[in-house]
Amino acid sequence: MNNLYEFSKRLRRITEGCRPDMHEPNENSVAAVVSGDHLDNACGDDLTSGELVVSIFNGGNVENFNLATMIAVAREAYVQTGTLPVDNNE
Repeated sequence: MNNLYEFSKRLRRITEGCRPDMHEPNENSVAAVVSGDHLDNACGDDLTSGELVVSIFNGGNVENFNLATMIAVAREAYVQTGTLPVDNNE
């Protein structure tokens, strides 16, 4: 799971300053663009693979994240904690 850990670190770094629930990231100059046409993570964060990749922009910085891997990170967070995230809006 080291790759998922590093992926998570990059994701947290590029979204630094945003609320933990990622509500209104635009207020912190964070934006995203999705490219690709199929959900898979065989090629990682490669923008030329055709896999769905989320490019996150924060100021002059950009990081690319494979969407299938983002889903895997969220799933792994559940496996590691054994609980689903708390929904404060319930």
